[in-house]
Amino acid sequence: MRKRSYFVIFMTLVLSTATLFSCASDGISENTTTSGDPNASTDTATSDSTSLVAEIPDVKYDGYEFKILGGKIGSMSYAVQEEIFADEQNGEPLNDALYDRNKMVEGKLGVTIVKVESDNVAQDMSKSVMAADEAYDAALDTITAHVSGINGGVVTDLTELPYVDIDKPWWNKNAIDTASIANKSYLLFGDLNYSDKNSTWALVFNKRLYEENGLEEPYEMVRNGEWTLEKLEEQCRDITQDLNGDTVLDHNDQWGLLSSDSAVIGFITSCGIKTIETDSAGEFVFSLDSERNVGALSSLYNFFSNGQIQLRAQAMDGLVPDIWTEIINIFKEGRALYRITTLSDVATMRDMEDDFGILPLPKLDAEQDSYYSTYQAWSGRCYVVPKGGSDLERTSAILEYMCSVSTDTLIDAYYDVTLQRKVSRDDESAEMLDIIFDSYTSDIGLTYEIGGLRDLIQNMMKASSDTVVSTLASKKESVMSAAEKLYDAVNE
Repeated sequence: MRKRSYFVIFMTLVLSTATLFSCASDGISENTTTSGDPNASTDTATSDSTSLVAEIPDVKYDGYEFKILGGKIGSMSYAVQEEIFADEQNGEPLNDALYDRNKMVEGKLGVTIVKVESDNVAQDMSKSVMAADEAYDAALDTITAHVSGINGGVVTDLTELPYVDIDKPWWNKNAIDTASIANKSYLLFGDLNYSDKNSTWALVFNKRLYEENGLEEPYEMVRNGEWTLEKLEEQCRDITQDLNGDTVLDHNDQWGLLSSDSAVIGFITSCGIKTIETDSAGEFVFSLDSERNVGALSSLYNFFSNGQIQLRAQAMDGLVPDIWTEIINIFKEGRALYRITTLSDVATMRDMEDDFGILPLPKLDAEQDSYYSTYQAWSGRCYVVPKGGSDLERTSAILEYMCSVSTDTLIDAYYDVTLQRKVSRDDESAEMLDIIFDSYTSDIGLTYEIGGLRDLIQNMMKASSDTVVSTLASKKESVMSAAEKLYDAVNE
């Protein structure tokens, strides 16, 4: 994605998401065919802030139907927004941006973009590849769901897509590179869609509680590299209160932090922990049991097991009708300093009376070289290309152009909505969101959920005592066995 304020992009995503939650320029189409050397020219459209071009063939594809396999919106909990296709313009900015983006692609390349709806994208893509029927040119699904396809050898390595240039700013190069396996990349992160960005872990905080309790200004801590796990714990400890005096801390009280069992996954990345890495030969190495990572995991255990500073959503099971609605309401009612969440959930706080801000998840300590942010792999989506396509030059040209013009259609639509609706609460959150997205990265073990690593980590955090060392020792072999199977699968 090209460099501009990610805040305006994100806040429009919030508005678009909120509109969907609350109710659950025309392109020129050309179908004529021209001839020419497909390697001779580049597209003339430029990005207004980068003056870069999508380097694709000067050719039209004679009305070719470019078929994108995608989930039925509303059929799955994560599929709440349409990211592929719009039938017509209707005045809703996100819908119209999709419509315009697709018409630009269709007009430039002489294609028709078609969404093929599926109840099970991964399964349908696999069947198509096995049948060699080339039913789909691309597929959009959750990052986690793509694992079966990569494992099954039905996803195309990006090096086979000659016109996809991940060095261009409309692609998220770091997320793509850090999710590579055996020096092969399969997941397309970029401006093509936005649910991966919506699924990014972050913290929201209540400004009134900060001011009333005289807490250190958080934005300056982030700027100075001093926003750490220890600082977060200190502040949460000062805020938790038994409001009703019943001597029991529960959902009726005030909390330093609202979290969940899965929130630790965001902190694994933010604290600079790597579960599995690749060596110079591209082979997997188990990293969780390094001296630094063991110490970091123990620090996270001490943090997440402290029931005096935080309320986990799962602790309310059986006590409230819906734990997720309750956790949102507690924050909106001003009874929590912080909430760990994904950026999509900020849409639920637009009508909050207290002002709130947005922060990156903290570093492990001040010595850590950078803040790190990542996605929730089981809810964020990205594109892949099915294996076995007979014209990958055409596929890659269409995807490259589609991604490049998405920046000036989808992203600009978000910008316009933000200006019109005035949703932002402060300028500093814009700066924080730039930090969050500029530090975007993938973790191989968590992206591909190798050997049940997500459950393993979550269970360590919920244990009655610190079992980090013993758990890693007992599970290392099975995790690496699963890693080797994945490695072998992509090298067949």
